Amino acid sequence: MLSGGVRSAETSRIDPPHHLLDLAEPSERFTVARFQEEGRVVLRRVERPLLVGGSGLYARAVVDDLAFPPEDPAVRAALESEADDLGVEELFHRLAETDPVAAARIEPGNVRRIIRALELGSFDDLVRWAATAGPSQIAGLAPAVLDAAQEGNAACGALVRDAARELAALVAALTRYFPAGVPVGVAATGGLLGEVSPLREALHEELHAAAPLAGLRAGSLDPALAAARLAASG
Repeated sequence: MLSGGVRSAETSRIDPPHHLLDLAEPSERFTVARFQEEGRVVLRRVERPLLVGGSGLYARAVVDDLAFPPEDPAVRAALESEADDLGVEELFHRLAETDPVAAARIEPGNVRRIIRALELGSFDDLVRWAATAGPSQIAGLAPAVLDAAQEGNAACGALVRDAARELAALVAALTRYFPAGVPVGVAATGGLLGEVSPLREALHEELHAAAPLAGLRAGSLDPALAAARLAASG
């Protein structure tokens, strides 16, 4: 199927070669885990690939050490059948009883997300996954934590506050290398510290307490550009 908002014509995809196009039919379920698998095949085969388009999660899934909770096709099929027979309202009611925190973050009519939340099964399933995941894999959950904190989840809000406190402590430790009494500008980079981010808001407050002379600069830096500037100055 040829579709998409900005898609190269067939002739322009010959040189350089394009990959990961026409992987799935519109009716086919396509997950970030599958995109990760397909993308890593390209990384192994192509010497210098350029990964463009898509959301940040999909890009990180290919290049970073992210892992995703497993899926159970049999459980999913059973839940999809129940959604057809009983209606999505019944499934949402079940989710609200078993996992009210997850239900609070999902629209009652979003059958795909409701089924995924029920498919995960229980908190024990998530704990078992986390026990085998590495630090970078756990870090891959950060965008979801920020989203939940933005929606008012207390536990995720506490995690964001702890992270901001750690960052502020690091800034405070570094300010000793600057002249005394001189304001220190702190530049933020990366999507987690964007202009509209609970982490950025919390960091602003924590900096005021831990390092009063340090302040966040307006805007955020592109990670690649920031790295290039550091390399050039070092």
